[in-house]
Amino acid sequence: MERTRAEKQTADHAIVTAIAEHLGMVADPIDPDAWVRYYHARTPGYQLGAALGLSFEFPEYPKAAQGRISVAPCWPHSRGAATVQLPRDHGLASVSGITVSASKDPATIAADIKRRLMPEYAVAHAAILANIEEIEEARARAVEYAQRLAAEIGGKVYERDGRVTVQTPGHDTIGVSTTRKRLSDKVTLEVSRMYVDFDRGLAAVKALVAARKEG
Repeated sequence: MERTRAEKQTADHAIVTAIAEHLGMVADPIDPDAWVRYYHARTPGYQLGAALGLSFEFPEYPKAAQGRISVAPCWPHSRGAATVQLPRDHGLASVSGITVSASKDPATIAADIKRRLMPEYAVAHAAILANIEEIEEARARAVEYAQRLAAEIGGKVYERDGRVTVQTPGHDTIGVSTTRKRLSDKVTLEVSRMYVDFDRGLAAVKALVAARKEG
């Protein structure tokens, strides 16, 4: 007999709660309105992402993913509640999530997470906290230049998960980023998968927008 959504959530949450206890974390309460089997666990005293946190997803699609748990790190948030990511030039490798078998016992799953995910995650998380003021300044500057670009071409500014982009009238997406302030004062645009400085990028974007109109 197929389990109801509430029954799946209750079973999932019990697993996440047990795993969290082995990690020294606390599982968030179940969201009864959530349709995705997705849960969070955080270290005690979690405030705006300042402490370590993990997300747990129990995917039902594709079929090959069933019986697995996707575990991903949670990142600190800026004062504006936007997720803060390390700049591309920080020198730390990007930390992605892992998958584990849901059939293993919670203690084994927690040990797997500690071994495969937590060491790199803890280092990257600490680096973000240590540089969060600088990162926020860089993000704010990227937004400033994105607004300038949008005004020049009639585009729209978007910000998601720490990434700032401008959508052109032709629906091309232009990335806007800044390098760390102490290393450089450079603003970079990502145009057609190429990274160029703002002035060169602005000219390239204008040419792209003009070509779209002519096409």
